[in-house]
Amino acid sequence: SSLHLLRFFLHEYSNWNSLITPKKYSSSFSKRNKKFFLFLYNFHVCEYESIFVFLRNQSSHLCSISFETFLERILFYKKIELEIFVKDFKAILWVFK
Repeated sequence: SSLHLLRFFLHEYSNWNSLITPKKYSSSFSKRNKKFFLFLYNFHVCEYESIFVFLRNQSSHLCSISFETFLERILFYKKIELEIFVKDFKAILWVFK
């Protein structure tokens, strides 16, 4: 979605840039370097895609680490509550004997 938007802006920018430059320079310039501009466009899109993928992977990695820590804390607190309950239950049984 964001990559499509980026491609759209880059494409529109190249069209908008050709409107600004005079027509006589624009036509000869675009004929000679059309493949080069296409290469640059694809290179920029690929570079931005790799940056977005890297950031997405980093954010998902951080989320998974924090979630694992959260689960470990929950299990730790449940173990503490269980041990306290078992100790109190033994004490209650001893009082009733």
